[in-house]
Amino acid sequence: MKITVNLSKEEAEGFVNFKKTVLPEGANESEFLKTVFFMGLDQFHKNAISMMRKYVEENEEKLRSEGVDVDAIKEVSKELADHDNATSD
Repeated sequence: MKITVNLSKEEAEGFVNFKKTVLPEGANESEFLKTVFFMGLDQFHKNAISMMRKYVEENEEKLRSEGVDVDAIKEVSKELADHDNATSD
C-alpha cells in the first residue's frame, strides 16, 4: 500500500528538519516513515478510547436509559487501556 500525504511548504520543511534530526545516518527511510505512521495510529487509537471513556462517564445515565450496556463499554475500554499501559512500559 502506498500513502501520499500533501503537506504545505512549511509542513514539508518541518518534516524534513524533523527527519534530519531523528533519523540516524544510513537508516532506512522507508522503515522510519512506517514507524512514524504506526506510532501516529497508535496515539490516535489511544485518544479515541480516552474520548469514548469520557463520553460514557459524562453521559452514563442517558446511555443506560437508551439501553446501552455501559458496563460492557467500561470493561472493554479498561481492558484496552490496561493493554496499552502494559505494552508501553
